[in-house]
Parts: sequence; structure tokens; C-alpha cells
Amino acid sequence: MPNLAFAKPQDSDQRLRSRTLDVFKGLAAVAMVINHSGFALLTTHDANSGWLGLTVFLGSFAPALFFFAVGYGAGLGPVTKQVDWMSVCKKSAWLILADQLLIWSGGHSYGMDFFGFIALSMVAMALIQGQRHSSVLCVGLIVFLLLIRYSARAMVEGLANENELWLWFTGVRGQVGWSYPLSPWLVAPLAGFWSARNMPLIAVNWRKLLEVAIVLTGSLLSVILYSRGVSFFRWGSVSAAYFVAAVTAVTIVWVLAGWVVRFISQIEKPLSLRGAAVFLVVPIHYAALAIVKALGLQTLTSSNWIVGLTGMVVITAFALTFARQLAHILGSYQLQLNGASGSIFLCLVIALAWWSPGLTLATALACAVGQCLIAARLTR
Repeated sequence: MPNLAFAKPQDSDQRLRSRTLDVFKGLAAVAMVINHSGFALLTTHDANSGWLGLTVFLGSFAPALFFFAVGYGAGLGPVTKQVDWMSVCKKSAWLILADQLLIWSGGHSYGMDFFGFIALSMVAMALIQGQRHSSVLCVGLIVFLLLIRYSARAMVEGLANENELWLWFTGVRGQVGWSYPLSPWLVAPLAGFWSARNMPLIAVNWRKLLEVAIVLTGSLLSVILYSRGVSFFRWGSVSAAYFVAAVTAVTIVWVLAGWVVRFISQIEKPLSLRGAAVFLVVPIHYAALAIVKALGLQTLTSSNWIVGLTGMVVITAFALTFARQLAHILGSYQLQLNGASGSIFLCLVIALAWWSPGLTLATALACAVGQCLIAARLTR
């Protein structure tokens, strides 16, 4: 019987978890680009059927992976460390601005997308981090969010009626422009925070047993739900089947990231993303896909799934590689970008994004440039 031991994590274990988190974020970025490029380059049939459709679907777990990473990163900090609220507020404000640029490029005036929910998650994690019983609070909030979204859905939906704030809070119905309702998406960063604080205290054998149990149970449930024709839907309102599959995916990717760090060091560096590079993958791959659409390359990729798959792989490799290179460049010119001239240029880019009609190449590129400039400020 494995020994259940609780102990203070060693510094070497802390470094190992940090490296694992970097690879985990890199794998999340791969999933995101594969998913978005799949829908952009493949026919509707290819993107939703067969093994290629399964690949694109697996990429849809990217938000859950990223949000889990946000919580895990917050949980890695020292328990006694005071929350730097000035830093949290600044980063959140920049993320909200970047999110607004993303929303404009999609043709909407306001709402909440990927960066906005990360900002919200950062604030939520900072609030929890300052609490004495943060782990207990995480578990309580997870249970509460799952109850209002799934167990008590009928009652909650009746109370929410058409109130937009309550619909977003409970996640019982999707809303245009609001990609990520609070429930159940906040479960991901909460689970990440709890895992970072508590899993290292559990003996390795018990940890492995728990991971195997989650993967086997989640996979079995997902197969059963799929065989019964249950919907795995996540846009606006997350289905229960998708949630079960997402929990399984997060666990598998975390285990895979750990294997890469421990046993496959040759690919650790190419897959690792940290700092501004994590942020930059988003505008870079969106800009690349906007250019692909503007050039009409879908006519080539959609007529041949092999060409489409090759395009997905190329765009993914390009996005990760260029994100790391651009992060280094932005770091070298950080002072210039953060100065008065950099601020004026950023304002001009924001104005261009605001006045340009949505869903055009000019808007997409302006938003991408603006988000890249914001990345430099996020890493100050």
C-alpha cells in the first residue's frame, strides 16, 4: 500500500513544477492553434468528422488548459507572500484592453473573451491567495459553481430569466459576445490553484493513482455520453459532457507535460512558453489566419485534407516559434515601447482597431499589433 505522506515541497520540486507548467502552457497553445486553424483551413465536414475532426475537437480544450495554468501559477507562489494588488490591477487592466481589441476584431462592440476571463481569473486568484483557508475556499467555490450550472439548472434558469449578468454568472444560457461565463469556467483556475497548493503535499504514488483514476473515469464517462448522443458543446454555455471531457483533458496534458520535463528533454524547450510568449501566441496565430483568409488559401486547403492538415501544423509551429522570438525582441526594446512614443503608437493602433469594421484584415492586424504592444507592458 503506498504511503500517504504530507511534507513541505522541496525547492527542486518547485522548479520541476514550474518547468512542467511552462510545457503545459505550450501544449495549451498547440491545442488552441490547432483548433482555430482547423476551422479556418478545413471544410466544415473535415473539421467535424473523422480522426481529423477529433483532432480539431481536442484543441477546443485549450481555454480549460490556459485557465487551469493561471490558477496553478498563482498557487505556486509562497503561501505567506502578500498580494501585490497594484501589479494585479495593472495586469488585469492591460488584459481587459487586449480582450477588447480581440472582441472588436470579431465584429462585437463589447463582451468577454479569452484575455478578459484571464484577467478575471487573476483577480479571483489574488483574492483567494490572501485568505487563510484558501484551499477550502477553492473547493467550496467549485462545488457552488457546479451546483448552479448543472444540479440546480432549472431553478437557476428560472431565476435568471433574461438578466444578462445572471446568465453570465450562472452560465445556463449563452450570450453573444460573452464566450466564457463565470460558471463553470472559473472552476479551471480554482482547480489549478488548489492543485498547486495541495498535490505536492501528497505522496507521489497516491498522486499517480489519483491521476489514473481521473483519466480512466473521465474517459469512460465521455465514451458513454458520446455513445448516447449527448452534446459536447462549450460555446457560451458549457455542457456537462464537455466539462467531464475537459477535466480528463487537463489531467492528461498535465501528466504529458510532466513526462516531457522528466524524460523527453529534447522537446521541452521547443514546447515551453513563459512570460510574454504565452500572451503573444494569441495575436500571432489570429493574424496569420486572417492573412490566410484574405489570400483565399482556404480554396487550396479545403479541397485536400492533407494540405489542410499540413497548414495546421505549419501555423502551429510558426505561432509558437515566433511568439518566443518576438517575446525576446519586445523584452530588448521594453523601455522604448513603454515610453511616450510607444504609448502614442498604441493609442493610434487602438483607434484604428475601433474605427475599422470588424472581420477585416486591417482590423485583425491592428488588433494583433496592439496586443503585441500590450504584451511588452504586461511583462514590466
